[in-house]
Amino acid sequence: QAMVTDPDPEPRTRRPLLAQARRTWRNDRVRQLILFFGFQSLVMWLACPFIFIYLQQGVKLSMTTVQLLIACSSTVSFFAGYLFRVVGNKYGRKPVVMLCTFLKGVEFIFWGTLLPDSGWVGALPCFLMGGFVNMGIGSSQLSLLTSVEGKRNQSFSIAVFFAVNGLCGFLSSSLSG
Repeated sequence: QAMVTDPDPEPRTRRPLLAQARRTWRNDRVRQLILFFGFQSLVMWLACPFIFIYLQQGVKLSMTTVQLLIACSSTVSFFAGYLFRVVGNKYGRKPVVMLCTFLKGVEFIFWGTLLPDSGWVGALPCFLMGGFVNMGIGSSQLSLLTSVEGKRNQSFSIAVFFAVNGLCGFLSSSLSG
């Protein structure tokens, strides 16, 4: 197998980076998704450092306990992924996004009502809701992006979307942290 020559790849014309960026930004639906989820990321990451400091100082959770709660959250995310696939196929992606955005607010209410010294049992519903909601938001983001952009510019649009989302999260967590 090592001696077999590789066939010549198909010649592909590369579009300039600026032309791809312009095409992505001119797509109204991609721009709406970038702005909507960028704002959501900004707000969520603004609160996260305060939540995790509160978990360690107010609720008196050790880092190991927080990691175990995150593992529980990840398990819920795994099963929620299947549920969102079924619901998304039946009702569409937008209802999943709207439901998860609403539930993200409920999750923050859970975080806001978490009492000091309530222990890991009090924090467990917050983590479980977070795992459920974050999987729905993440899967909906990717699903919506692949449906609003043509194949030719899809990878670039997805990269720009997640770069802007990550930058929003970085900026807001830097300010709040």
